[in-house]
Amino acid sequence: MFKKILLPIDLSETKLAEKAVKIAIDEARRNKAELHLITVVHGFDLSAASIYIPKGTMKKVTKEIQSNLKDYVKKVIPDDINVYADVVSGDPSETILEVAEKIGVDLIVIPSHSRTIGQILLGSSANKVVMNAKCPVLVVKSKDS
Repeated sequence: MFKKILLPIDLSETKLAEKAVKIAIDEARRNKAELHLITVVHGFDLSAASIYIPKGTMKKVTKEIQSNLKDYVKKVIPDDINVYADVVSGDPSETILEVAEKIGVDLIVIPSHSRTIGQILLGSSANKVVMNAKCPVLVVKSKDS
């Protein structure tokens, strides 16, 4: 049923994503699907702070995060899974939705955690993805939620 699965990962919160990773791997195996992991970084060039950031910093940061993502994939994704991993820049929820549409995913598996008061008032990335995705979205709460 699913041929392409998108799994957004925040490398600073990999513990949060453990259950989502397992589910995404199971779905990829069950459906012989591609698994697309992305890490979204906020673009320095998109904010007013960009005038204070030295040129080339975003490129260096992205390269380092790409290396960390590659290491993470080697560590947690089994060899039998056809996996693609990329670092993208932008607003997390908007970027997840853009990538999902661009590569034509059939399912988004997104980790989530307990909602804070700020998330209730402003909406979490997972909530925005659920509300606006054109494909099914599986929200996976962490064990601590």
